[in-house]
Amino acid sequence: MILGADYAVNTTAVAFLGLSVLLITGVLSWDDVLKEKSAWDTVVWFSALVMMATFLNKLGLVTWFSGLVESNIALLGFDWIISAVIL
Repeated sequence: MILGADYAVNTTAVAFLGLSVLLITGVLSWDDVLKEKSAWDTVVWFSALVMMATFLNKLGLVTWFSGLVESNIALLGFDWIISAVIL
């Protein structure tokens, strides 16, 4: 970061601030925003997936599963090329 951790801003807040500025200045109308249903659908699904991934990581599932996969591939005794293909 250029200004350091003291000036860190949440990226979601910046995105909504940008949308608010576009709406207030008249670059976009509310009808324009509502017409982009597929974009809003993508935002909702992506945010849900990121939330679930973050929670699963906090629970330790990602570490456990990656260790399990790593040990099982190591037991097979393949070289790194075949291991990468398996992954």
